[in-house]
Amino acid sequence: MRLGHSAPAVLEVGPVVVRLLSGPQADAVPSAVADAALLGIDDTVVLVEDRPAGVEDLWASLIAGAVGRRRESVVIVHPSRWPPARIARVCTAAGGITPRVTAVSRREWLLRHAGADVVVEIDSEFMTVSDRRSSTMVSRRDPAVSDAVVDAVLPLRARDATVPVAIDAPHEADAALARELGDALRDRGLSSRRVGVEPSPRPSPLSRLAARRPPRVLIGSVALVPVAVAALIRLGGGPAAPAAPADRPLGADEGPPVVHIVEGRVVVEVPASWSVARVTGGPGSRRVQVTAPDDPHLALHITQSFAPGGTLAEAAESLRRAIGAQPPGVFVDVRPEDQVAGRRAVTYREMRPGRVIRWSVMLEGSTRISVGCESRPGAEAGIRAACEAAVRSARELRETGAQGNGSSERVSGTESGR
Repeated sequence: MRLGHSAPAVLEVGPVVVRLLSGPQADAVPSAVADAALLGIDDTVVLVEDRPAGVEDLWASLIAGAVGRRRESVVIVHPSRWPPARIARVCTAAGGITPRVTAVSRREWLLRHAGADVVVEIDSEFMTVSDRRSSTMVSRRDPAVSDAVVDAVLPLRARDATVPVAIDAPHEADAALARELGDALRDRGLSSRRVGVEPSPRPSPLSRLAARRPPRVLIGSVALVPVAVAALIRLGGGPAAPAAPADRPLGADEGPPVVHIVEGRVVVEVPASWSVARVTGGPGSRRVQVTAPDDPHLALHITQSFAPGGTLAEAAESLRRAIGAQPPGVFVDVRPEDQVAGRRAVTYREMRPGRVIRWSVMLEGSTRISVGCESRPGAEAGIRAACEAAVRSARELRETGAQGNGSSERVSGTESGR
């Protein structure tokens, strides 16, 4: 037996609105309900017009009101940097009205439907440059953020400079930054246009794929190939390879999806599905923390400091002095000459209750880069691949214009400590 509507419903969910993009129009989503659901998506109870409501029930009723209660399939278009738990909450709510739910990031939707092959997404912390194969995240705290984004765009536009770069700034508060980026692109000979997630004139290939799937919730990339290991910012590499076809099956001759984080003076490769946060308070260095979606004890910590003319021997001696001022047994096994992922590094371990962080300290140009790899004691295998990829890929950006402190600073040589 078929469900009431054969056409798939495509629903934009966040970061600003919840609205139907395709399929027969159902009841409109009241803005107060949508705002409460989006603001409270990580909670269990939220206030809706001064009354408490369960978040799971709220999302279920919101989606049913938006798309109707009898639907063959639903496609959820969600913010690209949403963590898996948020996506799962929305997909589970949609699963109450249809057996087939597909989650698609804004990045995937825009690359397929906005007539663009390069998209720049602006959110509260990062500007993310993506094509069909790879992504680079640039910190908004970078004093030259627009120039850094242009530097990330240029290697991609070399393939076809005639197609405008798509700029996705869903929050009106970011309109000025979007204009600034457009001006910076124009100064480098590139055109751009501001885009959003707009209704599609015909069913999306993503929707058709979802309709053919067995009844289950699909979370993540569905029709587009995952982000490949090729870096967007070329540091001594050759030209980028042609993009893979959009309908290439997931996992076909590809490594795990990755993104490249640009923070201050450095770029580092991290898993695409891991959440990225900036740690600025508490003990230890200011740092970027990248955490696995299914285990908070698997994480990468990335710090940097300006060290022109420094040597590894000097870095090792500085660490020895700093560690000597700390409680015994916290920082151990300092090795002034070590090899990690084929790179020379000073290494040591940071021992904390229930976890251990293995640090690799490298010199790259005028920057000291530290990568910490966190896991539970005895479970280092779970972080090894991501750790080695981060250490191997960590590079100084010499032409982004970032100077001074950048973002992450070394404090007394101790690189972490949450």
